[in-house]
Amino acid sequence: MTLIAVTMWGMAPVGTRYLLGMAFGGLPAASFAGLRYGLTALCFLPVALTRLPGWSGRDLAIGVGLGMVGVTGYNLANSMGMRTVSAGMSGLINAAEPLLIVLLVSLKELRMPRAATMGAAAVGMAGIGLLTHAAGPAEGTLAGMALCLFAALCWSAYCVLVPPLLARRGALGVASVTMVSGALPLLAVGSPTMLPMLHEMSRAQWEVTLALTLGPTVISIVAWNKGAARLGPEAAGWFLYLLPVIGVLGGAVQLGEPLSWPELAGGGLILASVFLAQRV
Repeated sequence: MTLIAVTMWGMAPVGTRYLLGMAFGGLPAASFAGLRYGLTALCFLPVALTRLPGWSGRDLAIGVGLGMVGVTGYNLANSMGMRTVSAGMSGLINAAEPLLIVLLVSLKELRMPRAATMGAAAVGMAGIGLLTHAAGPAEGTLAGMALCLFAALCWSAYCVLVPPLLARRGALGVASVTMVSGALPLLAVGSPTMLPMLHEMSRAQWEVTLALTLGPTVISIVAWNKGAARLGPEAAGWFLYLLPVIGVLGGAVQLGEPLSWPELAGGGLILASVFLAQRV
């Protein structure tokens, strides 16, 4: 289930870049995020309504908070960042997520990361710095990459905080509550330019939007929650190694995005840092 989720997520930057990139569709980032997750909320709303009567007020508050972090925070920042960040670059930045998960688990458990973990973090930061230095306007602006990195932090926090709720309420129930609660702020932020965007969208753009909604959003979040409930956040994080590989290859094949040696070297450092962090 985790592998299915990560495979779909790996291709999501390709479709998102196609719709939002300044050289491609150029759709408004906030409105697109609101549309995509508004459709997702419609899919999960019946489940949420049937599951909520059995939830305690505390669990509901936790679920809403996780929706704000993992759905609203991640997707608003990521959509805005991908207007200027290539799919391949986004995939490479997402490679930092397993490392962030390791560090956040240490913080949650109130223990200092080992020296080896901190060394791995330094390697990862060097890789991110190399990506930033190597990227030109076609691959990613500094502001865009910062937004994508913030999105990765939001998703990492979701992964670390969600397992106890999954154990109590199940993968489908948690997915429905977090998706619906996280979609509402996205709809509110994107509403001012939503109608003009809907009017101008082509059939191809609608097809890609619906594909992104059903695959990397509806199916993948349930698959990830089920997998993470069994594996735990750190073990599930291993599968995130695949994100940069799929993102880079998808961007190069589908969008014709160029690859440079500094980008590959920076991505290699990030992957090396994640591998080292998981080994300590």
